Amino acid sequence: MASSLGVKVQETALFQAKMPPAQLAGEEALLKKGFMLKQGELAGPIETTKGVYAVKLKDRKPAEVPPLAQTRSAVEPKAKADKAKDLAAKKAEEALAALGKGGAGLKLQETGSFSYSDAATIPGIGVSKDAIEAAFALTTAAPLPKNAFKIGDKWVAFRLKNRSAAPADEFQKTKEDLKKQILPKKQQEALDNWLKELKAAAKIEINQQLIAD
Repeated sequence: MASSLGVKVQETALFQAKMPPAQLAGEEALLKKGFMLKQGELAGPIETTKGVYAVKLKDRKPAEVPPLAQTRSAVEPKAKADKAKDLAAKKAEEALAALGKGGAGLKLQETGSFSYSDAATIPGIGVSKDAIEAAFALTTAAPLPKNAFKIGDKWVAFRLKNRSAAPADEFQKTKEDLKKQILPKKQQEALDNWLKELKAAAKIEINQQLIAD
């Protein structure tokens, strides 16, 4: 009957609510209604952004609990990976505590001297904005960060060995670069504040005679 009216009829294979077929992807209202139907029940019209639907539940299959062996084979690798991550984080914190006591027995690696950069690259370790900011906040009196850091696929604990002042020419170049970045922002902020003050101080007078005319 539907085909005689020129309506397109499609039948899907069995699917899970969270894994709809491609033609129903994103059709949340339609899927919700479909899973509320009883076998053989018809519902519609259901209007969505893709069109107007009428749906009929042809078959429903109860959810199955997979065999234990199948579940174990799927879950065990993830559980082991999660446990390994937790263990790595714990060892990194232990290493950080050991660094505070001198670092005896730890395998240490020096980064060599490096400068702060927006790229947040720490030589020999990797890229981490949080870690490089923590590193440049350290002092000889307080050489340890508050915590270890996950950088890439590894956990890292570090300690400040020494600090040295940047060369004067490099400092001047960095200073000028910062000025170029900051000055336009400050100028715009000043302009915005000035305009706000003008608006706040504005006084509007209405010529009643012009309005009456």
